[in-house]
Amino acid sequence: MKLTVEEKRARHAAYMREYCEKNREKIRAQKRAQRAANNEAYRAYARAWRLANPGKVYGDVQKHLAQARQWKKDNPEKSKEYKRRDYQKHKSKRLAAGRAYYKNNKEKLAKQQKEWYNKNRERIIKKQKEDRMARLEFHRERSRRSRVEKRAYHAFHSTKKSAKNLGVEFDLTVEWYQWKYDRGSCEMSGLPFDMGTKRGPNSPSVDRKDPKGPYTKENCRMILWFINRAMMDLGEEYCMKVFRGIVAHPRVTFEEGDQEG
Repeated sequence: MKLTVEEKRARHAAYMREYCEKNREKIRAQKRAQRAANNEAYRAYARAWRLANPGKVYGDVQKHLAQARQWKKDNPEKSKEYKRRDYQKHKSKRLAAGRAYYKNNKEKLAKQQKEWYNKNRERIIKKQKEDRMARLEFHRERSRRSRVEKRAYHAFHSTKKSAKNLGVEFDLTVEWYQWKYDRGSCEMSGLPFDMGTKRGPNSPSVDRKDPKGPYTKENCRMILWFINRAMMDLGEEYCMKVFRGIVAHPRVTFEEGDQEG
């Protein structure tokens, strides 16, 4: 049976595809060797063509780009693998080039980033909110860990802000807070702190011995939050009087028969 021209072309194209697939590395090696051997000639030809055709582009670029996009769409796994291999092969070179470009164009990149952010601000904020809602539990757990691990840092800045608002002296440090936390117990009652919660009855709380005095190391102590709260509402003198009374007074229980009437 005699084949038509179209059938011959189709058969030849299928054969070439099969051959290229089987001998991909061999063909690439041959092309690399040919390019290396004639590199200067290729560059000279390209320069001459660009000088002779200013403003023109060699070949149908849009057609090639469309073909490349279609191939990536049809072969997503192969495309990812090629990208990964190419990145690993030229990783150090690309990183060095990226760092050099960033170093030489800091102001330009910062300006572009700012312009892009201002242009897409609403979309970025919306995406961040959606992402936060989708990962709410993750963010809650991360916030809890941050409060526990960086408790001294957060408490320091919170107290510093309070001192500024009150207009009093402040000389506490993050190291002072951490030292007090590491001791692990209330300076008034000796009871251990509960470091697992943000604020609870046994959470540590900084207290000024003189309520109207400054936030200084001489005037501050670390006590239980509920003691600090009670003294804030009722005063230290009254609270100490009640605490001494509780300790000194025997615990008495009343039976029904002891009630009068």
